[in-house]
Amino acid sequence: MARPPRSFHLQPINGGLRARVLIPTELQGKLGKKVFYSPVFRVPETEAAKLAWPEVQKFEAMIEGARTGTFVQAVEMEADGALRPVVPSFQIRGIRNAATETTFPKLIAEWARKKRIDNPLTIAQRHTHFEALADFLGHDNGADVTAADIVGFERYLETTPDPRTGKLRSPNTIIGYLSSFKGVFTVAVQQILLDASPMDKVTIGSKVDSNRQSYSVKH
Repeated sequence: MARPPRSFHLQPINGGLRARVLIPTELQGKLGKKVFYSPVFRVPETEAAKLAWPEVQKFEAMIEGARTGTFVQAVEMEADGALRPVVPSFQIRGIRNAATETTFPKLIAEWARKKRIDNPLTIAQRHTHFEALADFLGHDNGADVTAADIVGFERYLETTPDPRTGKLRSPNTIIGYLSSFKGVFTVAVQQILLDASPMDKVTIGSKVDSNRQSYSVKH
C-alpha cells in the first residue's frame, strides 16, 4: 500500500516528531485507544516521516484487523519514555476497568459530576492540564499513569518554556497542574474507576513566590 511518506500527520512533541494516526470512532472500543502514536524521532522532518512510516503501516494493519474482526496483536511503542502497550491490559490487581473507561476525559467528567462542577472555565482548565500530560506521556489512560510519570511531567514543565509566552512557567502554575491531577485522580479512586492514584506518592507544596521545588516523592 504505497503512499507519499508525508500523507500522515507528524506531531511535534518534546523536541522531536512523531506520527499520529486517528482511530475511527467505531473501532476505538476494540482497540482501547483514540489515537496511535509512533515513537518520538529527534531528526529533521523528512527523516522523521521515513522512520515513522513503518509504524503507521502497523497501526493501519491493526485498524484494519479490528474492522474485519481478525486477530490484532498488541505491539509496544514509546512516547519518549518507557515502552507501553498500544492496547492496554486490565490492571493486575484490584479494580478492573476497560481502558476506554479510564481515559482522561472520562475521569474529568466523573470528577465534575461528583464535585458538581458546572463552571465551564474550571472544567476547560482541567482538560488543558490533562491534555498536556497526555501529550507528554503519549497516551491518555489514567490507569497507566504512575507517580514517576507525574514527577517527570513536573520537571518537563519546569524546564520547558510555555509555548504561549515563550517563558518558563512559574512554580504556582506548575502547582496548579499538580492540584488538578490530584483532584481528578482522587475522585476516580473514590468512584472505583482506578485502583490507586498516581498522586498518592507525590506531595504538592503550597503556592509560593520562590523557585523551590513544588513536589517531593515519598519513599
